[in-house]
Amino acid sequence: MKGIRGHITFLLCALVILGQGGMAQAAAGDIGMTLEQGLARLATRLADGVAGEVRPVVAVASFRDVDNRVTTVGRYLAMKMPHFLLDKQRFRVVVRDDLDTLLDTLMEERKDIYDPATVAALGRLVGAQGLVLGQVMNLGDRLRLHVWLIDTERRIRLASAAVSLSYDERLEMLVALEEGKITMDEKGDER
Repeated sequence: MKGIRGHITFLLCALVILGQGGMAQAAAGDIGMTLEQGLARLATRLADGVAGEVRPVVAVASFRDVDNRVTTVGRYLAMKMPHFLLDKQRFRVVVRDDLDTLLDTLMEERKDIYDPATVAALGRLVGAQGLVLGQVMNLGDRLRLHVWLIDTERRIRLASAAVSLSYDERLEMLVALEEGKITMDEKGDER
């Protein structure tokens, strides 16, 4: 019993130390990026979490808000993220249009997107070894994105990253669409 407590104490201390270093790094260089810069930075950090020559098959779920809802911004980010992951040449990406539907169905049973059983079941259903999950937080003057790469077989987090995005025309349009301030007809042609 004493040995287990020692290991747990060591792990908790290591997590606190690593977490503080990660926050300092995030505060120094990850604030005020454009959408493309932010997604590229997130993809780089996730790629850094994959060891050696392994090129896992991953699926990207729509990013969710703090209330665990899929949003317009979250769908857009999930649509763009695979391109940035593929640019790193460390991943193979499975594209499943019904990924969010599958995830919502699994969550009805388990209620937690981060539940290891949910992640493992989704990985089996879509044929992915990894699952990229993300969260979007609207902080008023910027959007904060958090992403996690989860190994669906071992049910562990391989990597995580966070960035803050400055509002540009595209993000402002997506947020306005989400909030109902504009309609699809008013937003124009997205390219």
